[in-house]
Amino acid sequence: MLNYLYASVLIILVILGISQLLGLVSAWILTPRNAQKALTLIPVKGHVEDVELLIRSAVLRASWCSNRSMNVIALDCGTDAETADICRKLAEESPLIKFCSSEELEDYINLILVNPVADKLPNKGVLGN
Repeated sequence: MLNYLYASVLIILVILGISQLLGLVSAWILTPRNAQKALTLIPVKGHVEDVELLIRSAVLRASWCSNRSMNVIALDCGTDAETADICRKLAEESPLIKFCSSEELEDYINLILVNPVADKLPNKGVLGN
């Protein structure tokens, strides 16, 4: 009886593994070689209790769903001090996360689209964070 349970779990894991492998291969095949940079924009307004989870999950989804370079921008639309501090700390921890105000957004987008070397710049000082 226990052998059937082990075999069932093993079959389910093999099926999941094969489906993940097929997804990765198809994403690799379908992604153009000169893929452009993609951005995920998260507007943050007021006090957001789970802002860290929201931003980290966006980074995780971006990395799983795409083989191209992806940045997550947390857009300050009038956040409180605590939420802004959390966003700044996340931006300092990860080069994929940027935290900027709506005034800085256009400058940042122009910077990364015109100058792809801007990704190599540290988060501090790029937008006055």
